[in-house]
Amino acid sequence: MTWQREPLVLLLALLLLLVASSLMVSGTVRAAEATWATAGYFPPGTEASRGASNIILIYTGYYASGAGDWDLISALPYVAYGKMTPGEPGSLPKIEWVDWFFDTYLFLGLQAPSGRAFDSPLRAAPARMEDWQWYIDHLFEEGAQLGAFDEAVAFAKQKGLGPEDYRGKVIIMIPNPITSQRDFGDVDGDGKSENFSTIGQTSKQASEARIKAVRWYVNQVLERWQARNYQNLELIGFYWVEEQVHTSALSETPTLRTVADDLHQQGYLLFWIPWFNAPGARNWKQYGFDVVIHQPNYMFNTKIPRDRLKEAADIARAYGMGVEIEADSTILKSESGRERYLDYLRAGVEYGYMQGAIKAYYQDARALQEAFFSWSPEVRRMYDATYEFVKGKFSEGLTGEGKNE
Repeated sequence: MTWQREPLVLLLALLLLLVASSLMVSGTVRAAEATWATAGYFPPGTEASRGASNIILIYTGYYASGAGDWDLISALPYVAYGKMTPGEPGSLPKIEWVDWFFDTYLFLGLQAPSGRAFDSPLRAAPARMEDWQWYIDHLFEEGAQLGAFDEAVAFAKQKGLGPEDYRGKVIIMIPNPITSQRDFGDVDGDGKSENFSTIGQTSKQASEARIKAVRWYVNQVLERWQARNYQNLELIGFYWVEEQVHTSALSETPTLRTVADDLHQQGYLLFWIPWFNAPGARNWKQYGFDVVIHQPNYMFNTKIPRDRLKEAADIARAYGMGVEIEADSTILKSESGRERYLDYLRAGVEYGYMQGAIKAYYQDARALQEAFFSWSPEVRRMYDATYEFVKGKFSEGLTGEGKNE
């Protein structure tokens, strides 16, 4: 009976069409991923990063210990490489500032004196307007933080480093307008506190509030920057401090893309350093980020095998990212901590990111500064080895033997 068979034929034809379409779409996606996966590391020192190659993270948030407060003495070992030579018997060692060290300084903070968080609600309650304001005021404090690094570059020039027009590059964080914050504060004087959540409003309204807060913050930073007129620093961009894209938040993508567009119109880049394989890391370009540096997160868990460094490097190379070098206080306290840190440098030689990729350097708060001032040769070696790595002269491969790229 043909009237019964025809619907079956039509149904089969429709199913075949859907399967064919699905194969075409999945094939297209795979082809796109394959093309994207030939990206290679994000290169160092190009116009795409405004010349940034080695970016040191400078934590300038609130710490009860004062670790977020910087002066000339604490800034100098990051700006320039200090070579120590023994002094006369009974005297302190002599320090010579023989070369520039990190070319770029990324200023960021995680918490305000209130205890509220700049990055994630997983850390603490989300920061409010007065916390963002505190960070701006703290960052531009006279002779401290940014001012300290400006003075450090000037000091290094006085000690013979050049050229005279050399400027350290600066990146400044943008706090995350956390989507659970319903009472941020009134940034535009309309009598209404900004609400970043979708409770009681649409995702479009939440995004608009988040963007409004970021614009208020960035405009203040730029006004302060121009007023300070630092002679030895160059502002090249801003840093999105949250380390993942919250893909489930409907306001996230429009917020990020608008923030990026705003910065681009003003001539600045948007930097990002996601945690290992974080949501958004592999398709970072669609959110408007300009420079992305991938975290291996190998340092912080001794159960993670050394293969993680290769895996992280492979992901970075496949999706056009740089690589983060990570240290914590264990480099000051234990041989195992120092070995784990050196693994990052050895892997950089082994997998080509020492010279082939832009890099950021996490150091807890001030681990490398403490290594610089340490009397222990083993601890001091962490500072010296990092300098060799930054300059592309570190030669130890993962086998423990010398390796030339």
